[in-house]
Amino acid sequence: MTRSPAAAIRSAEDLLAYIPFGLGHWPRESLVVLADAGGQAGGLLRLDLPARCTASTGGQLGRYVQSVLAPGAPSGVFVVVYTSARPRTGSGLPVLVHRLVRTLERQGVGVRDCLYVGDEGWGHVDAARPDAPWGRRRPLDDIAASVLNAELVFAGRAWGPEPTPVVLPAPSGPDAEAIRSRTAAHAVRAHPDPPDPAWARTVVAAWEDTLVVAGRQPDGRGLRVPVPLDPDAAGLLLAGLRSRTLRDLLLFQSAVGPSPVISDLLLDTGLREAKLREAVRTEVRGRDAGPRDPAPPGAADGDPAGHRTPAERCRQAPVDRDAFLRAGGVPLLASVITGSVALVPDWARLDAAYRTLEALAPHADGQVRCATLTLLGWIEFARGRGSRAHHLLDAALREDSGYELARLFDRFLDLGQVHEWARHPSTAWHGGHPDAA
Repeated sequence: MTRSPAAAIRSAEDLLAYIPFGLGHWPRESLVVLADAGGQAGGLLRLDLPARCTASTGGQLGRYVQSVLAPGAPSGVFVVVYTSARPRTGSGLPVLVHRLVRTLERQGVGVRDCLYVGDEGWGHVDAARPDAPWGRRRPLDDIAASVLNAELVFAGRAWGPEPTPVVLPAPSGPDAEAIRSRTAAHAVRAHPDPPDPAWARTVVAAWEDTLVVAGRQPDGRGLRVPVPLDPDAAGLLLAGLRSRTLRDLLLFQSAVGPSPVISDLLLDTGLREAKLREAVRTEVRGRDAGPRDPAPPGAADGDPAGHRTPAERCRQAPVDRDAFLRAGGVPLLASVITGSVALVPDWARLDAAYRTLEALAPHADGQVRCATLTLLGWIEFARGRGSRAHHLLDAALREDSGYELARLFDRFLDLGQVHEWARHPSTAWHGGHPDAA
């Protein structure tokens, strides 16, 4: 689920114009739910249409949508179906949509409007009657001519192609050979794992310097140039990613900011192996048990008494972050990975980390390529962009089907998990690239 800067929805055409900007692409064979935040666009959730459209599937989807949107407490939602098929009244997709809408309304989520978009036009859906024909088609040109579409285009917004399987380009440029040579020279320091603490801190310092470069904006409209790579720094970072400990350390410090506490916790062999891995596995076992029943109306997910969840509380950042990290220890760090998190994300750092990993990935191979693709996939998971995360994790698993962290994140996606950051307006990613509003 993604959250984007507020946009006023004045008409059905505005609604349909906004969705591809919010998602970053035009959806295909999808169910899209947009939260109404008092006349502004709120959280945006896209799901693949199921292979078999039945009433029971519609009920399951309705309960899932309500559980994902519950922390944001939307005043209502818009439901939009994108399909190239011609739905037959009284069966299939109309029945699914009818049950989905009924389920949402029973859960206290009002449906403001229900629409469909096909290859030849769009129209309204009378979701109250599964046997009612789907509304008269209107031309797709109406969407392009909407007021909101013009405003977004004028503001420099854009959306790109649908996410596709990831194919990394071959390393190129005058520094490609130098990066390969420096990676090999530094790689001998990556083992044993955890590596020597002094060398590990050298890698972390190089990472911090690179994030500063990657975070620079050449202008005020969100356009960015490729991250320049210093061959020695790039070789050091790629060698560091051979170590699982350093990989995890860079992930955590990209998300929550530099802290010696994270280094101290992860560079201790006993702590990392005995506690971090067990904390993550405990969370995964809990999720493998199956989806929890949605919380009752007025209660936050996972808190039936109605108290705030950790993600809701994290809008008040602790005064002493290092003391907070030290008190929480490894289980708190593990919550960043699994999505049951009580830390405020630093999205500027994570966006810079993403662009750095994008620049490093073509120069990586084997386990290091798995690491770069897996971390890119995790950042997309944390952003709430499951389709992009799925393609990146697939690419990592094509390199090594047994790569543990990629399999873990892929399992989260298979279970329909949404990272806690993406579920709360105060912690969600609000874009940062030209292809995502």
